[in-house]
Amino acid sequence: MVKKKILIIGVYPIKRPQHGGQKRLAAIVKLYKQIFSEVRFVAIFPPDYYQVYDRSDIAVKGITRKKTTDSPYTGDIICGLAIHDDPRVRKRMEKLLTTFKPDIIQCEQVFPYFGLKPLLEELDMHPKIVQSSQNIEYIQKLEILSNAGYADEAKEASELIKKWESDMSTHADLSVAVSPEDAAELAELGAKHPVVAPNGIAKHHASQAARDRWTQFREQERVTKIATFVGSAHPPNWFGFLATIGDRVGFMPSDARIMLAGSISDYFHDTFVEKKLQPEYVTFWNRVHAAGRMSDDALYGLIDSSDVILLPITEGGGSNLKTAEAILSGKKIVATSYAFRSFEDYMDLPNVYVADTPEAFRETLLKAFDAPFKKRTKEQEALAEKVQWEYCLQPMVEGVKAL
Repeated sequence: MVKKKILIIGVYPIKRPQHGGQKRLAAIVKLYKQIFSEVRFVAIFPPDYYQVYDRSDIAVKGITRKKTTDSPYTGDIICGLAIHDDPRVRKRMEKLLTTFKPDIIQCEQVFPYFGLKPLLEELDMHPKIVQSSQNIEYIQKLEILSNAGYADEAKEASELIKKWESDMSTHADLSVAVSPEDAAELAELGAKHPVVAPNGIAKHHASQAARDRWTQFREQERVTKIATFVGSAHPPNWFGFLATIGDRVGFMPSDARIMLAGSISDYFHDTFVEKKLQPEYVTFWNRVHAAGRMSDDALYGLIDSSDVILLPITEGGGSNLKTAEAILSGKKIVATSYAFRSFEDYMDLPNVYVADTPEAFRETLLKAFDAPFKKRTKEQEALAEKVQWEYCLQPMVEGVKAL
């Protein structure tokens, strides 16, 4: 056990992790607790979007909460600033800092640093700072807000984030990125020697009941081929789906289904449900099934029951946790090359199909459905095991140990 007191700060809780960011952060906290003597985590978050959290987490209230509901795409910025600017949040953070007295503070994404830096200066505290980056956030936020139709807000938010990302990169004692490309960008922003700890996944086994559920689905719907896309309602997920597969899915056989799992289902349900009776969307809902949010057991039952895992990712920073999940599943994969950023070593595994244009992606999906399954060698199986968190996060752990 390494004798270090570590405080990790995020802008979403991890009590019941759902999206990729939560799962990465939960894996970090869990691993740190196995290695370091004292580890605490606190989230400053908007309660309208995260209803499950620990008592130690800080849900924003009042004016700050209203700001997050009025501007949901910038809630992370608002929560980060609240550490210093919201009296209630500041009071709780100040108490935590002065009683716990961490040796190291790790900011998951840059946003907590917005309020943390001025608060530490006023408290005259000087812990080591770890910049734990999931994306180059100023680029990501510009893309998200621009694609959502908020051009003016996009520029303002991006400039603010870049200022803080540059400051943190320059002053952090350790900077961690999820891909070599992101590490290079952090270096451009001022990071001295950023390390790469790519996204990973925890190994899970579905119950027989979960597998049976999807066997029954196949029988009831008379489906013989299933391609599954697992994703949150994070904009790059639906942008990628629409850019590769599109909303015209008549190319799919009548006995095949694309399964949408996770909150990505919410977007398609909300966007297309009113169009169900339009002729072009009748086919969409005959070939696409919005499975919705589900328990981990149900999700892994679906993955076990799938013929193909889809990774139609065309934009966004960082590395894709769902790529690690697909690799570890051992299923056929149809993906863009972009989906394999920081997982390039796995692109030559059997049953991995890569296509980067809409036409090629759709053709490749049909090809993958009918292609015989190829078994991995022992060496390939060993390589695939390396996408688990304990391996992926090791460079981060070693960097923190050295502080």
